[in-house]
Amino acid sequence: MLSKAATISQIDAVCKDTDAKLSALPQASGRDDYASLLTDFTSTVTLFNSYFAQVQPLVEQSVDRDRLTTKWLAVEKSDFAASQPIIEQMIQALQAKDDSAISAAQSKLNKAPDHTDEIISFFRSYGLKDCATMQGAT
Repeated sequence: MLSKAATISQIDAVCKDTDAKLSALPQASGRDDYASLLTDFTSTVTLFNSYFAQVQPLVEQSVDRDRLTTKWLAVEKSDFAASQPIIEQMIQALQAKDDSAISAAQSKLNKAPDHTDEIISFFRSYGLKDCATMQGAT
């Protein structure tokens, strides 16, 4: 079992690394910068899949496994899963450079479940500072 301190240290390291990679993604110059937007969406999906794969075993080994799962990981995974089909629609729309489909996908993404504020609050209360920073940037 990982102690709370070890859990914080190891999970925050994953968040810090993921945040650095997210920050390094190209910034779109505008709504019609299809290439940058496409890179952003596809890379973000890849990075979050890697992030989940890295934090899941750490949560499972933690003395606070149940709390971390219910207050954060299960919630974030659920939000991400709900967004996946919409993100796929966005990627297809960007590939086709179809502005109406892009707008439709963006509208759906804006309505997708988003518990970011609650997750950030939990991270701060638990001591996961780098994770709170990463969530605030996404």
